[in-house]
Amino acid sequence: MTGIRAGGKCRKGAVGALAWLMLALAHGGAAVLADASAAPPEQLVAADLAQPGRAIPIQASACNRAISLHVSGAVLHDTYGEQPPPPGHRWLVLDVRMENWMPVDLILAKGYQEALLIAAVKRQLYLLVNGELVYRAAAVGDGLLEDGFVLPRIGTGREGRVVYPVPAQGVHALSLRYYHDEYAPLILPLMGEEAADTAPPEAVADAVQVNNLMEIVVHEAAFHERWQGRAAPPGMQWLVADIRGRSRWTFQADAVALDASAPRDARVDLPKVMEYMEAEGLLQVVVDGEHAYVRDFELSTIPRDPAFLPDAWAGGVAVFPVPQDAGLVELVPHFPLFRGQGMESQTPDPMRFAVREGAPPPAAGGEPVAKIEDRPTPFTLHAMTRVERFAEHAAEPGEALLLLDASMRNISDTGGMMQVTHRVRLSFGEGDAIEPAAVYQRGPLELVQPFWLPAGGEPRRFRLLYRIPDDSMSPLQLRYGGVSVNKRLELPMPAPAQP
Repeated sequence: MTGIRAGGKCRKGAVGALAWLMLALAHGGAAVLADASAAPPEQLVAADLAQPGRAIPIQASACNRAISLHVSGAVLHDTYGEQPPPPGHRWLVLDVRMENWMPVDLILAKGYQEALLIAAVKRQLYLLVNGELVYRAAAVGDGLLEDGFVLPRIGTGREGRVVYPVPAQGVHALSLRYYHDEYAPLILPLMGEEAADTAPPEAVADAVQVNNLMEIVVHEAAFHERWQGRAAPPGMQWLVADIRGRSRWTFQADAVALDASAPRDARVDLPKVMEYMEAEGLLQVVVDGEHAYVRDFELSTIPRDPAFLPDAWAGGVAVFPVPQDAGLVELVPHFPLFRGQGMESQTPDPMRFAVREGAPPPAAGGEPVAKIEDRPTPFTLHAMTRVERFAEHAAEPGEALLLLDASMRNISDTGGMMQVTHRVRLSFGEGDAIEPAAVYQRGPLELVQPFWLPAGGEPRRFRLLYRIPDDSMSPLQLRYGGVSVNKRLELPMPAPAQP
């Protein structure tokens, strides 16, 4: 079922010359009476996005069998509501009105409620940019369209401002897209031709991975020393991956609610937006099967929790720090347990996209220092090293730095977020426990906590950095507090690092 676009049968709402004048003044624009009497255009043009602060009247509408959506004005801001936009973006403020125009046949023949629920603007009304970037409405500024409301009767409406971040450069197409739980999607082009791809790019079509809720592909991927003017952290490089996806999630709905000519008792699959929740920590690059890195959110254009549309193959760029000596590099979307109508009651398997094939660097030999069979998350201490400096840390007089090279696995059927800072502590004799001063990944790069520990036993490796007394003669103890095990292990103190 495709979305319903703007069309001549959709009521556009009565907006006169005086209303356009008031719109311009409300946004701080310089109103011109001669222009106020002209019919507003149905779309924006590129020049409109080059003039921040200027109120732009437009008259764009789209409708399905129950809801009409109108945009009567737009204005671009460098800052709005005293809040700056994301880096590389501006705020696009749209004046939006939604109306209830449910047909009588749905009310009388099907017993529909005349009151129409608009449940969640932030999760139903999206802006598609250039056919490939999806943006949610932002809670910025005053006079916003409420996130949820009821249109109680036919002919009632609600209006307000809806604010979206848009790229500061390179915008050539915009469309507003609304997805209701019972009625056909609305597609309202605001600028340029509708250019959304509904199929994956041909060059990567064979690489698409699918589950019952979404399909994802890595459109392009490349390594860079610098990206958007920023150098990668020492020992690292940027992996820049263009990720595209599309929703496969559908609801069952009455066909007649979408099409007046449909059989009265027919049911159809209504496409829904699939939100990739918890992607902030679950969309990862995995290096050599044991080191996982999350995105740099300032450099990435794909949202923290992307929304995949059912009728556009869209996404954005994700930028990850990756060690320069990495061997095998995979982009891995892990998934939580999604809950909703028509969803399976099990966690989808992760998808794995090989970005670069290769062998890991040689590992240090020898048996692990200790193993703790904590269920379902066994802990292994691989090595201990005493150093004077590590990353940005240096030992102060009378202390030393102790590095614990460790890993954890998850042998359960369900992945979960883990925090190791309080789980692994050190002490000397009966002294107070010492928590890590920092936790690092290979690179070295500080580990973002909590981190996702996937199901299935794949390890996640990290380094725990402690500041310890340099002259302590008491036995060194590792205090481990886990899920099923609380344990103390006496450990040999490593020799001081050789100068």
